[in-house]
Amino acid sequence: MTFEQVDLRDDYRADFDVVVALMVLMDIPDLSKLKVHIRPGGILLATILHPAFFLQKTIDDEMGGYRQVRGYLDEEAWWIEGFGGHWHYHRPLGAYVSWLASCGLGVVELFEPEPATYEGWRRKIPTRIGIAARPVDRSV
Repeated sequence: MTFEQVDLRDDYRADFDVVVALMVLMDIPDLSKLKVHIRPGGILLATILHPAFFLQKTIDDEMGGYRQVRGYLDEEAWWIEGFGGHWHYHRPLGAYVSWLASCGLGVVELFEPEPATYEGWRRKIPTRIGIAARPVDRSV
């Protein structure tokens, strides 16, 4: 087994059996510079902050509450103070799926776990999303 440490802000291309990208893809400024090739039978597993609900305004009201979603389709960069300070690159879910397709991958599972740190109505709005993708057989 080989592990690599690379700066994913630079052009990077490599072949893998398995890629696990936990909470990293949304912090890469340009996904098109990241080209991964997953060998047949392999898989890419990724989690990201949920693009529909991260940094959206939380509204408490008599019905319990909701998150006000604005500008979901707008791709933009946000400075995040937490975790040592870093840039977060908001992009809609379709941008991630398009990037996967450009790598020859198709989504086989999408999951949105309940946030463990919230109670009440906030627990029913996911803060993260997970994606599993496998190589697509283009010969069919």
